Amino acid sequence: MKYLVFSVFVWISYPAVAQPFQFYREKLDFSIQSELFELNGLYMFRNNTNDTVHSFLLYPFPQTAGLGEVTDISVDPVYPFFDESALAGFNQKAARFRVLIYPKDT
Repeated sequence: MKYLVFSVFVWISYPAVAQPFQFYREKLDFSIQSELFELNGLYMFRNNTNDTVHSFLLYPFPQTAGLGEVTDISVDPVYPFFDESALAGFNQKAARFRVLIYPKDT
């Protein structure tokens, strides 16, 4: 049986475009060991507004037969959520996580 392990690292950098909340870059690292496939992703977003963004994002998992099940996921935001986890929940179809981006920040 194959297992999927996803680690999502949310990183933030400098704004450049006039949209309020924008995904602008990702860096992905993949590894395969025996029956384990692991994806580590660095996803970058920017907030071009004067307001702090508090939002949720949905990260869908592939639904290809034979890939196995998602067994673990972690989300490590740049700005921590002091009273709750950045990972709002996940199932075999997707993960839902919180995003916090300060005004004019990435």
